[in-house]
Amino acid sequence: MSLLECLVWVVLTFALFWLPVDKKTSFLSFAFSCVGFVYFGVIDIYGVGVLVCFGVLMLLYARFRFFLIEVLLVVGCAGLFFHYLMGFHNPKVLSNVLLSPQSATYTLYFNFDKAFIPFVLIVLLPTLFATKDSYTREISLPQGLFLVCSLFSLLLIATLLGILEFEFHIPSWIFVFVWANLFFVSFVEEALFRGYFQQRLSGWVGEYPALILASLIFASYHLKLSYLLAIFAFFAGLLYGLAWLWSGRVWISTLFHFGLNLTHLIFFTYPYYKP
Repeated sequence: MSLLECLVWVVLTFALFWLPVDKKTSFLSFAFSCVGFVYFGVIDIYGVGVLVCFGVLMLLYARFRFFLIEVLLVVGCAGLFFHYLMGFHNPKVLSNVLLSPQSATYTLYFNFDKAFIPFVLIVLLPTLFATKDSYTREISLPQGLFLVCSLFSLLLIATLLGILEFEFHIPSWIFVFVWANLFFVSFVEEALFRGYFQQRLSGWVGEYPALILASLIFASYHLKLSYLLAIFAFFAGLLYGLAWLWSGRVWISTLFHFGLNLTHLIFFTYPYYKP
């Protein structure tokens, strides 16, 4: 990846980071990044068509607030999340790297299609990143300690089950991992599963049933890897959901999500144990 293409990804990263603060500046930065991605081939002519369709639906929803349009946009977000929509060519920045002899090989992409999801969801739900009462919510010290200890306990349980093994390593590509995992994985997934699904479901079925349902949806995404990892993801999702529920802010649950992933990378076999 050239320096100029890296700068385009920096612009997209800024747009994601600034989206909870100033939507106009963020959307403008996103538009500039799209021009760069078209130039570098990350978005082709079909991808431009997909973005235009999303843009039309987003404008219609902002004007009319029809539930059917929201359903179409959420289905579209699912297509983006699973990379089902054509026209996007996410660059591979790490290819089959082996962190240790006991780890499975690992491949990392910078995913433009997934990074687009929060820009869609913020139109559907203005409180996506911070609930209306988030200024009255605050994670207490006991709650914070509970979340940290529980997340680390999950990694220990995964080790006992043979999914992971203890191994300390700081790979040379850790900066790339931090960049991609924080913004294009943890932040995007928290915006989708906690900011949107859990918040929407809370208004329909109540806070704690919504917590369980959002965690089940999150776990189902990991079924393609294994049932054990899906169960692990369910309990991790419960903890991320509690972080969101207690704070009312997606960035808080994002930091817990990213913290677990980074701890996993540094102290355990990554992405999983493969003797």
